[in-house]
Amino acid sequence: MRLKTSIKIKDYGGMFAGRDIITNCWDKVGQSGNTIGYNSGIPVGGLTPNTLSSGTFIYALFADDLSNEFTLKLGVAGDYQEPNMSQAVLSFIVDNVQHNILLVWDASSKYYSEIDEDAKDALLTMVGNEQCLALLTPPDLLLHFDYDKIEVAE
Repeated sequence: MRLKTSIKIKDYGGMFAGRDIITNCWDKVGQSGNTIGYNSGIPVGGLTPNTLSSGTFIYALFADDLSNEFTLKLGVAGDYQEPNMSQAVLSFIVDNVQHNILLVWDASSKYYSEIDEDAKDALLTMVGNEQCLALLTPPDLLLHFDYDKIEVAE
């Protein structure tokens, strides 16, 4: 018999739940066309602070109303990958529901993204209001175990 277990990605953000970690706030969740959140290139919305803890400029952090895709763009041109950061967890709470989105670096598009319709719908209800969030970097290695045999160590 083969036993497999792994951390479910949707639950991964839950590791940050209850810690009251706030790293940034959408000053006023903006909306322009399909863009919901903050994008300095349009411009729409505001983000305070507009940097990561490393000092890297956050060019955009938004959801697309049609595709349900959340996008994080870094650097002055919006195409920068933070060193040793292949993914980031975006976490925010709306109406007592915590939304955790694992944003993954896409080398061809040069930004971090993930699709989450429920979180996009929640963010849409916050247009015009302040919404604080946690933008955190999980370790590059998500744990996955694949056992052929389970033994008890003595």
